[in-house]
Amino acid sequence: MKFRDYIKDNIFGILCQITGLGIVAVLAYLLGNPPGLICLLGGAWLGAVFVYYLILFFLKKRKTERMLILLEELPEKYVISELLSKPYDQEGLVYYHILKAACKSMMEKVCEVKHEKKEYKEYIEQWVHEIKTPIAGMKLIASNHKGEAMRGISLEIEWLERYVEQVLYYAKSETVEQDYLIRKCSIMEIVHKAIASNHLILLESGIQVEVEESEDMVFTDEKWCIFILGQLITNSIKYRKENGKSKIEFFLEKTEHEVRLHMKDNGIGISEEDLPRIYEKGFTGRNNEGAVRSTGIGLYLCHALCERLGIGLKVVSKEFEFTDVILAFSKENFE
Repeated sequence: MKFRDYIKDNIFGILCQITGLGIVAVLAYLLGNPPGLICLLGGAWLGAVFVYYLILFFLKKRKTERMLILLEELPEKYVISELLSKPYDQEGLVYYHILKAACKSMMEKVCEVKHEKKEYKEYIEQWVHEIKTPIAGMKLIASNHKGEAMRGISLEIEWLERYVEQVLYYAKSETVEQDYLIRKCSIMEIVHKAIASNHLILLESGIQVEVEESEDMVFTDEKWCIFILGQLITNSIKYRKENGKSKIEFFLEKTEHEVRLHMKDNGIGISEEDLPRIYEKGFTGRNNEGAVRSTGIGLYLCHALCERLGIGLKVVSKEFEFTDVILAFSKENFE
């Protein structure tokens, strides 16, 4: 709050004080009081008025600044009324009760939305687990009936399984901390498990996978990391070149503070203008003509999960040449 703005807000009261002073001064002069005494009394009046408004200004300024600090520190802004002290003036009391009623209504609505969201999340998780049974049955039937048609069906079932898995992890992405177990893991073992879970899609897509073996260990949650790598692998499959030999390389880069896992492919790449937007939900980029399966959720979900797990995520790409996805695991987390 600026003093100039405060004066503007109280200009009517100040003008009334000045008008009253003028009337009293004229009356005092007409009654025969000496001008010197009138000026002295007028100066004392103006001084008292100035001090009064100055004190009120500093009190209100301190109060508003405290409120703004409280508001800034609150994660849920709508509970600000719970931290405000009850005012003494009647006008302030009216606004105080209005704010309390509005915040109460907001909290009730937030609780209602949270409850609905929780129920929806639980339903999605239950649905995913239930649909896994018929998918497993379809896979078993397809594996027992060989033939070109069944190979195509098996491939589509694999894609269906990937999307069902994506739905499950998307539903759990906001509560990762309730469903992870950080322990010492072999980074290349995680890579091999992610490749194995996508082996049929990789095989049918004709993509060659090269892994530079290493015995390096990292502290992370294996299940979530396998899912993240699985999403990155399916992205590489979707955005591979239709002509030419496609491949994905996995290798490590070690620095003083990090162990970096590179997953580099020779696909269609990402344009320079699209690169800053790849983590946006639903964004597929202008190179998406051939990637008919792309949903724009994969990298968004990977980015969100990496942030929650404390894994650095960086994408380096050159259009029509390569895409290099780098997962950085901090050594400080396990030294």
